[in-house]
Amino acid sequence: MTTPRTGAHQRILAALGSQWLTAGQLRACTGMSNIGIKSTLLGMQRRGELRRRKLNDGCVVYAVAKGNKA
Repeated sequence: MTTPRTGAHQRILAALGSQWLTAGQLRACTGMSNIGIKSTLLGMQRRGELRRRKLNDGCVVYAVAKGNKA
């Protein structure tokens, strides 16, 4: 059973599209608070809706997992 997506989930998926973005970039695109974006990203990552990658410079970026388009 999948949980219904909230408005925050839809905004994040729409902002990501097919690109990799940092949490800060997502915050700027969606207008969400820092704690709101972090908790939403964590929940989406746990459910497998997001992919997370840590770059060589230590920056963490997120992308939509396959099959989870807005």
